[in-house]
Formats: sequence, C-alpha cells, structure tokens
Amino acid sequence: APGPFFSNWWTLLLLSLVAQSLGLLLGATVDNPQNSQTIAAVINLSLMLVSGFYVRNVPVWISWVRYISPIYYGYNLLQKVEFGGRAYPCDQAVQSNPQLVVPPDGQCTIADAQLLSTDPNKPVTLEVLV
Repeated sequence: APGPFFSNWWTLLLLSLVAQSLGLLLGATVDNPQNSQTIAAVINLSLMLVSGFYVRNVPVWISWVRYISPIYYGYNLLQKVEFGGRAYPCDQAVQSNPQLVVPPDGQCTIADAQLLSTDPNKPVTLEVLV
C-alpha cells in the first residue's frame, strides 16, 4: 500500500523543513559562520540525544528538553507510521516483558509489548501539529 510510504516521505520532508528553518534562524542571529556552526552542532547533538532515538533513559532533570526537539516528534511519528495497527507474534515480546499477557491468538501489538517510547496506535495529531 502506498499510504505508509507517503506518510514516511512526508514526515522526513517536514523534519527537513524544520531543520532548515532552525539553521536559517541560527544563521540570521549569529554573525560569525564559525560560531554559528559550533552552536548548531551543540544544539543538534543535544536535541538528538534527548529525542529518544540514541538514548532511551534520559535523566529526569533534562528530560523536558525533548518537548522542544523536533527530532522527538519526528521520531515518534515515524514509529507510528511503521508500527501502528500491526500485530506480531508474542514470542520475543514475552522475552523482553515477562508480565505480558499473551492473547489467545498469540498476536501482540507493539503497544502491548511496551517496546517503544510511544504508543503507535494513538493518533498522530500531536506530532504533526507541533
């Protein structure tokens, strides 16, 4: 089906536009290009680290930064596009989450297994509008 492909493509396009806008904002506010590149590297690395892609257990005192990170919303949206509404065999999910109650048909959703930081079956309204 072409729906997931175009949803994925649209998400990556939106992330690219947001990143370009942040780069233009930084370039317009900092006069020296070398300083601008240094600041951009620090900001991008910080936003990537708190977004949940590289590090899942972010300390509480800095976890609030994820809500200003466009990477956080894009990553959650890509998870919802890829894993939303799908069922998988529960074998590996039970290994990672022993408290998981296996349904009679033996099929689990990603939300049941609690493998992701977000519930892929929830609406994507927050990620798209933020």
